[in-house]
Amino acid sequence: NQENLIIVVPNGTLGSANSRGWNDCRGDNVTNPTVDDVQFTISLLDFIQEKYSSDSLRVFAVGTSNGGHFAIRLAQEIPDRITAFASVLAANAYNSECSNATTKVSALFMNGTSDPIMPYDGGQMAFDRGEVCSTDSTIAYWVQRNATDLSPETTEMPDLNTDDNSTVTKYLYKNGGNGTEVALYKVINGGHT
Repeated sequence: NQENLIIVVPNGTLGSANSRGWNDCRGDNVTNPTVDDVQFTISLLDFIQEKYSSDSLRVFAVGTSNGGHFAIRLAQEIPDRITAFASVLAANAYNSECSNATTKVSALFMNGTSDPIMPYDGGQMAFDRGEVCSTDSTIAYWVQRNATDLSPETTEMPDLNTDDNSTVTKYLYKNGGNGTEVALYKVINGGHT
C-alpha cells in the first residue's frame, strides 16, 4: 500500500520433467509445459486491472531461468500489455516458436558468464532444455528492436562480495523509441544463481 504497488507471483504448471515451469519460446525444450501461459497471463492481467484498478501502462514482467524465458515470450507475444521486462539467467530462444514483435519494450538482462545451465555464449542448455542465442546477440536484438543508442554507458559495479570470485559490469543502452532502454548486467564468473 505504501508504494502503491501490486505484486503477483503466479506458479507455473507441471511440465514433462514433473517440475513447475512456463511455456516459453524455446520450441526445442522438451521439459516445457504445453499450456497457453500467455492467455493465462492476459486473463490474470485483466482480472487484476478490473479488481484493483491497476495502471495498465505500468506492467512489468520479471522472471529467472525458465521464468526469464517466459518474460521474453510475454514481450514478444503481448508487448502492448508489458511496459518492461527483466529476464534473469535467460536469453532469446534460438529455435523460437514465438514471432518477433516490433513494439518497443524496455528490457533488462542479468546473465552469468560461467552459467553451467544457460550458456552465456549461446548453445544447447543443460538437461535438454533447448538452444539459446548468446547473451550478446540477445542484447543486439533488443537494442535494434527498441532503436536505442548503439553504444552503451558502461559501469563497473562495486564488488561487494570479494569471496564469490565474480564481478558485475552494467551496460545501459539509452534513448530508445517510446522512452525504452536495454540493460545488461554481465556477471563475470557468475553461475546460474
